[in-house]
Amino acid sequence: MLTHHQIWAAVDALALRTDLTPSGLAKLAGLDPTAFNKSKRKTSSGKERWPSTESISKVLQATGYSLEGFVSLVTAPDGNGHYDSKSIPFIETDKLKNFGFSEDEAQFEEDQFRQIEFPDLNNKDAFAIEVNGNSMQPFYRDGDILIVSPNSEMRRRDRILIKTKDEKILVGALEHKTTKAIEYKSFMDNDDKQICLMEHVQWVARILWASQ
Repeated sequence: MLTHHQIWAAVDALALRTDLTPSGLAKLAGLDPTAFNKSKRKTSSGKERWPSTESISKVLQATGYSLEGFVSLVTAPDGNGHYDSKSIPFIETDKLKNFGFSEDEAQFEEDQFRQIEFPDLNNKDAFAIEVNGNSMQPFYRDGDILIVSPNSEMRRRDRILIKTKDEKILVGALEHKTTKAIEYKSFMDNDDKQICLMEHVQWVARILWASQ
């Protein structure tokens, strides 16, 4: 059962993770800057007000945070949107050329990868990527951090990262994925639909979180 406190705590936690106040988060999402203020969370008579699904959708779109990630904040063990952190592997995009998977499992050598602390996603295959240079503009910029997982279930409109066998890195929003091809809206080509044949794909990962 979801509670009023859990939902608003998750909104506050998301604001904190994007270095914003609740007011700044609302403004970023194109909402009234006071929409998430604590004074708006109850009526003058004390009745609880809940954020609308439309507001949450706009916040996720504006921050690049996945629905899965937001739900993890809602269900955080302490009830305040806080999770225990753990170390996960960290790699820059310019080093992805020599990085692959074996039998659907990421292979991380301790002397090759740095580690960063990140809230526990309960996903053993998740790892962090730091964007270098302009290769992912205009959607992701130099210095942005992406948390990705090669084994998460992928659904339509999920943000994905594809590494091709000829060492290209592609990012976009999933449209369809079959055993033969991946159709996606490219973030690097004006949202044009692209098709990448699976025979050309080395690996594909779902983008769970981005630090935009």
